[in-house]
Amino acid sequence: MNRYSPGSLLTTNSEVYRCVSQPMVVVGLWATNISGSTQQWYTQHVPADASPSDEFSLIFNKTLGAKGATLIDTPIILQAGEAIYARASAVDSIVVTIYVIPYADFILGRI
Repeated sequence: MNRYSPGSLLTTNSEVYRCVSQPMVVVGLWATNISGSTQQWYTQHVPADASPSDEFSLIFNKTLGAKGATLIDTPIILQAGEAIYARASAVDSIVVTIYVIPYADFILGRI
């Protein structure tokens, strides 16, 4: 299993992970509010031939309490070129960490 975290999110869409070649499965996506106040966050599954846009939202305007965390563990299948983007309502407030495995390993139950 591979782990990716770009650090604190910006208020503009930032790439968290891009599938480069073989299909991959996002098996976990953690969002942690490292600030002392409630924040909102947004996550998108962006197709290979598109730019980040709210029309690709997985999570839109989701509230996360101060020092809180949440886990999205519904599998998200990514094909080559597709990406996960995220943003927060305030700079340096939310950190996203994503866990991915190859699709073949997911199908075979090798998590």
